[in-house]
Amino acid sequence: MDAMVKCMEKATFQKTAAEAILKVIRENGRNQERAAEANLILVCANVALTCSGHNKDNKPYQKAIVKIFQCLEKDCGANWKKLGGVATAVKQLVYLVKRCWDENSRSEKPDFIPGGLEAGRLLLHFANKSKANGTTVRSAFPSDFDWMSWLRSNFTDKSVGWVPAQGVGSTILGNDGSVWGVVVADGGHCWKLEGARIAKKETKGNKWYWKDEVASAQGVGSTILGNDGSVWGVVVADGGHCWKLEGGRIAKKETQGSKWYWKDEVADS
Repeated sequence: MDAMVKCMEKATFQKTAAEAILKVIRENGRNQERAAEANLILVCANVALTCSGHNKDNKPYQKAIVKIFQCLEKDCGANWKKLGGVATAVKQLVYLVKRCWDENSRSEKPDFIPGGLEAGRLLLHFANKSKANGTTVRSAFPSDFDWMSWLRSNFTDKSVGWVPAQGVGSTILGNDGSVWGVVVADGGHCWKLEGARIAKKETKGNKWYWKDEVASAQGVGSTILGNDGSVWGVVVADGGHCWKLEGGRIAKKETQGSKWYWKDEVADS
């Protein structure tokens, strides 16, 4: 785990390392504890801060970073060891949260950036653990505004999350499911992919689609997993009260979370 976390500090390995770490910790609470002890939160926060912020600046590793944060934040109230690295990352997490503040807006509603929501939730969990922690978090923010009240009003029990932009940094798939590549530049009439390939914008839907279009659908075409990690199957139809899977199996919608989850979600403990 220490080696993988260190790899994330190197720009050339950030995407590969982030995805590898996510696979290792996603279903394993003990590995999540080890990752936290290896200062994964601090490293992820530093990597997230290298991006200027919003969807138009999306980079390939950002989605993995967000999901890592989600893994560590989920149910951490029952396992404080998952917050082991927050103390050394308070300053960086605060920077991420502050980037969600829109200085030009008259509203105090956050303009969430990749990792910003999760950073705020990690800070709140950490602050709620003890009075000393609360003081540490509060003092890391400027004194010109009641940031803690803003955090509690806007970052608690949110399901906002973040969906990567369909552009630079996203992956394009052919209609046969083959991976065409990651978009590295907008070529005007086309998307330029790694390896010099292009995807003409006018052929979207006919020849290719965005990888995240399928993942975000959470319906027909998506994969359902049991809470033990077993593959139940690909959804072939919406049966009203249930999802019909290939092979004749069904997944009752009312049991989502308690018995099954979508493949691209973080599993419930």
